[in-house]
Amino acid sequence: MTNIRLLSPDELSACQKHVFSAVALNLIRLDAWWNGHPLDRTRTGHLARLELAELAELALAA
Repeated sequence: MTNIRLLSPDELSACQKHVFSAVALNLIRLDAWWNGHPLDRTRTGHLARLELAELAELALAA
């Protein structure tokens, strides 16, 4: 026998719940992507936020 850890029924159930939840979320995301409706806006990086803040300050100063 190898050193594979055997899961108890409770652990297996928790693992299955995690996998099913992940699959469900991915299907929701794929559906939104395929229909052209993104779920949320994209992230703005730290440097991009700093650049936007500088541009806003310049616009207010002008």
